[in-house]
Amino acid sequence: MKFAMQELRIPLGSLAERVKAIEELGFDGVEVYGEPVRKDPGALDDAFRGRKVKLSAICAGYRGAPLAAAKDERDESGADILKLAAMADRLGGEGVIVVPVFGKPQVPDLSPWRDAVALERELLVALLKEWAPAAERSGGKIILEPLNRYETHWPNTLDEAAEVAAAVRSPAVSILADFFHMNIEETDVPAALARNAAHIGYVHVADNTRQQPGTGSTDFAPGLRALAKAGYDGWVSFECRIRGDWREALPASLAYVKKQLG
Repeated sequence: MKFAMQELRIPLGSLAERVKAIEELGFDGVEVYGEPVRKDPGALDDAFRGRKVKLSAICAGYRGAPLAAAKDERDESGADILKLAAMADRLGGEGVIVVPVFGKPQVPDLSPWRDAVALERELLVALLKEWAPAAERSGGKIILEPLNRYETHWPNTLDEAAEVAAAVRSPAVSILADFFHMNIEETDVPAALARNAAHIGYVHVADNTRQQPGTGSTDFAPGLRALAKAGYDGWVSFECRIRGDWREALPASLAYVKKQLG
């Protein structure tokens, strides 16, 4: 597995400075927030030029929401997602991380024909089938992230996200497994990871406190070993707040996570 750090968690001024610092901390990759680089793609190229550390993925940064009620907003979201996916591929990143919608449903409840979630599921599959060919041509990937129930109503579990990816049936669409969200939503984290391993394209780690791994009560070993046993060799990215001095805390947490693999 390869290990990355979200650049926004590093309290330095520029993207280039944060990328340099993450490389010096011993990580293999950097996860970049999408909005600034969508507006200024050259900043992404400049930040990684001459660096050993690689781009792992672009996190969000698209306008609107894929599951917005208004078609204009869905179209705007899709155009940005495809642009960011192509940007990620250009620098060897896995793709763009996409949350279909935050909070409550924005589409109507049309029960008894379809409730809002059933409509969202069908709509998301249709949108991804429309976007996937362009993503495949660019080499970029769309990585669906399920969140816990306090951040979105759906999808919350790996099974729910994998159901969408399986219906789309494109190599350009995968899912993200986030240990913080799984700690809330999954009854058996290793089993959920093993069951959905074929669709997992990216992994986030944070402890139950949302701080760096090793500072809370999450047992990372069973899940990480389930991923390794399933053949996952992709990115494990630290999406966490940092307790303590980041220059000391992050290398210690990275060593802790690697130790959990056995």
